[in-house]
Amino acid sequence: MDETSTTTPSGSASSGSSAPSSNASATNTSNANYPAPVPSGFPIPPPFLALLLLAGGLILHSFSRAPRTVFAHHVLGLLLVVGGVLIAAFAAALFRARKTTLNPQGEATVFAVEMPYTFTRNPMYLGTTLVLFGFAVFFASIAMLLAPIAYFVVIDRMVIPLEEYNLERIFGAQYVDYKTRVRRWL
Repeated sequence: MDETSTTTPSGSASSGSSAPSSNASATNTSNANYPAPVPSGFPIPPPFLALLLLAGGLILHSFSRAPRTVFAHHVLGLLLVVGGVLIAAFAAALFRARKTTLNPQGEATVFAVEMPYTFTRNPMYLGTTLVLFGFAVFFASIAMLLAPIAYFVVIDRMVIPLEEYNLERIFGAQYVDYKTRVRRWL
């Protein structure tokens, strides 16, 4: 899901028989006759997309004649990769501890608002983007910069909108309030 799980069970988010209509009105502010379109998502799981983009970047980089010695950008690149892995792994572990889905198309059962969800609504995607960017920095490869850019665009435009739509549908005003307080990325 949107990488936002919560400490409130989804059943308690709708506390009355009118909750579905109030959630629908929260997401449909344009016109009552025309419902807001439901985002379609993306058919490839985000971690697999990241691996495909990393492999593509490595293949493109392999055609370059870049130097093969250790410089400061190697250290910076590795720090970015490690930082990205730690952020994404911590967020995923939090989901597992709360027993909610990691599947972007799945139904969230709880809504987590503790670290790292206090500074980004999508720490798993942020971590993965940092990993891809870290590899591009490590290899000092312009071609490999395509991977984090492509990942960011696909996730931001195709995956996150569906997750946000579903979370707003499930958790209603609680999620809308969270969206106003915490940024999507940073």
